Amino acid sequence: MRRDTYVKTEAFIREWNNDKSKTSTMGHNKFSDWTEEEKKKLRGHVGKTVVRETFEDARDKATALETLNWCSTENDTGMSQCSPVKD
Repeated sequence: MRRDTYVKTEAFIREWNNDKSKTSTMGHNKFSDWTEEEKKKLRGHVGKTVVRETFEDARDKATALETLNWCSTENDTGMSQCSPVKD
């Protein structure tokens, strides 16, 4: 399985690098033999579908967030959401 994934990645990299319209080049890294499912887990993918909001919904949420005092809001542990400034 790992070898097959690596070979597919190699083909993708070669195709990308041979395309003269591209202004960048690609190479292998430690993820070259990872499956797409493994990469999704690394990115925090939980399998939920993203639903786009309407402009009005986003505006209403933004207005609500602007009025929220983040430093006085407590989380599950009862601690403030803001920490003191550190030098």
